[in-house]
Amino acid sequence: MCEGYSLLCTGRLIFDNLKKSIAYTLTSNIPEISPFLIFILADVPLPLGTITILCIDLGTDLVPAISLAYEQAESDIMKRMPRDPLHDKLVNHRLIMSHRRICHCYHQGLF
Repeated sequence: MCEGYSLLCTGRLIFDNLKKSIAYTLTSNIPEISPFLIFILADVPLPLGTITILCIDLGTDLVPAISLAYEQAESDIMKRMPRDPLHDKLVNHRLIMSHRRICHCYHQGLF
């Protein structure tokens, strides 16, 4: 798939995998941040300590995030147009808006 364009294909693959890892990390950490926000805003005691939540986070999120970094290239990676460095960022407006929607849905279900 990337025979003649190995450096270009590798760069696009790294960019895609970093984007996937960032999106996964943002969406998987919503349930971990919520107890702290409730603790600050509503003065409700924390069910778990900070170190316990950090250990759970490292134990459950580390392997999937690393596996996204080693994902194989998609079949159309060299057929895509080159990205625009001014508009195509790792964290763009669309990712932030989808993260906000997920947070909103999660918090609506929480209350």
